Amino acid sequence: MDPALTHLHQQQVAAAANAMQQTPGLQQQQQQSTPTGTPHHHGPGRPPNADRQVVVDGRRFQRLEESVQKLLELTQLMMNRQEELNDRYVQREQVLQNQVSFTEERLQLAIDNGVNPDGEVEDDEEEEDDEERDPPDMAYPPLGMQFRPNFGAKKPLEGLLDNINLWAKEHGYKCATLRSTQKPGERVRVAIRCALGGEARYKMMDENGETLIRTKSGQLRKPYRKRTSKKTGCQFGFILGETGQGTNIFEVRYHPNGSPPHNHPPMDL
Repeated sequence: MDPALTHLHQQQVAAAANAMQQTPGLQQQQQQSTPTGTPHHHGPGRPPNADRQVVVDGRRFQRLEESVQKLLELTQLMMNRQEELNDRYVQREQVLQNQVSFTEERLQLAIDNGVNPDGEVEDDEEEEDDEERDPPDMAYPPLGMQFRPNFGAKKPLEGLLDNINLWAKEHGYKCATLRSTQKPGERVRVAIRCALGGEARYKMMDENGETLIRTKSGQLRKPYRKRTSKKTGCQFGFILGETGQGTNIFEVRYHPNGSPPHNHPPMDL
């Protein structure tokens, strides 16, 4: 063989062997450069899941924690209040039970001893008759005594008169309103008189001795019904003054000194 061909053949064999030695390293580099695992399927412009960051606002959790703390404190206060109310209820119930027990024992002791619960011995004597009692004094109400209209009265003065008569009837007479005055910016003043005050309405007599009535126009005529007036011209009266403007509370401001000037016996009320 030609020496030149032999030398060329040897170079080709060496190059082939060298190429075969470099092929496994290239394959290993290709395997290392290729990513492993499940391929991603993200759309265009979206980062992978591994790159997402969750931003947590710590202030929200702080406010939530404060709200929960306030609710716990409020719940504790309500529980403490309920316990306090329960204790009061138990104490009140115990006091009532003690009072009932004491009353029952006292009643039983009174029954056994033949006395009433007030400690007074029972007496079969009747009370004094009304005829044996002292007659009404028909007195003035004391100076400074206050009256106010009854609740529900249609007119203030009518309610006031009703309240005054509750006191007056206990003293043997009845009152009526004479007049009331009120100037602008001032307190109300009320004049009270005896119900039997004033002149008798039927006091005119004609030539035949028949009773005549005087009308508002001043004319005289016969009454439609035969009746007599109980008025006696009693001069009893006193003055009430309002304690304050708009208070609707009246007190006795004036009445004549001396004995009550009634000119009639106690009224049959």
